[in-house]
Amino acid sequence: MTDRVSDSRVSCSPEEATRLSGNVRREYVKNLFDNLSGKYDFMNNIVSLWGTSRWRAKALKQFMIANGDRLLDVGTGTGLLPCYLAKQRPDLDVTGVDISKGMLSVASKRCPNAVFMVADATALPFENGSFGSVCSAFVIRNLQDRTTALSEMARVLKPNGRMMILDSFAPLGWRSPMMRFWLRSIMPVVASVFTDNRPYKYLAASICGPDLRPELTRTLVDLGLEIEYDGDIELGTIHLLVARKPASSTC
Repeated sequence: MTDRVSDSRVSCSPEEATRLSGNVRREYVKNLFDNLSGKYDFMNNIVSLWGTSRWRAKALKQFMIANGDRLLDVGTGTGLLPCYLAKQRPDLDVTGVDISKGMLSVASKRCPNAVFMVADATALPFENGSFGSVCSAFVIRNLQDRTTALSEMARVLKPNGRMMILDSFAPLGWRSPMMRFWLRSIMPVVASVFTDNRPYKYLAASICGPDLRPELTRTLVDLGLEIEYDGDIELGTIHLLVARKPASSTC
């Protein structure tokens, strides 16, 4: 099986795909998740050793969403976060957006109480200050323009509202060699038992690339947000950022 991925817009290896930008990156990611949507949740549990739900739960405990808040989940995928909140926090008004219609099809069936929309993180179709909370889980690495997406997320956030960014980043610390070996050498082999393993080669490459933590923190500060939490959730690679938009902010 070839390691190259092709569609009408791009032909490249999973490693090369992590260096794409603009609309080409957007189309690559959209097609990848559309094709994977039917097996996404099952495969996520397998390759994360059932960690993804635990990591979201840990992050949301740190995030502390206000009662009755209106929340936007950017890159909602199959709706894991809205579904978790529907059970734990039925007081919330939750909207999920994603560029993948395939993923949203799964999400709308799983969580009929949430609102799901096709939308690009770099051009959110909402008025300024529409949401008290904005979340993004395991999405930011895949975006074609991270700075614009974070700016959009800050724009639709109300003054005093809070933003949560949860993602997998380059492994750090003593666990780094072990995590890199799992991601690059073991995870694609495990994935190949169940499905095409090329998306998981892309996943490994996107995680093991340049460490995005400093860039994201710096961008949020430049946008005028105040960092409330910036730390590891688990394994030296699952990282959480929580930031608040000041009451006086004009962003």
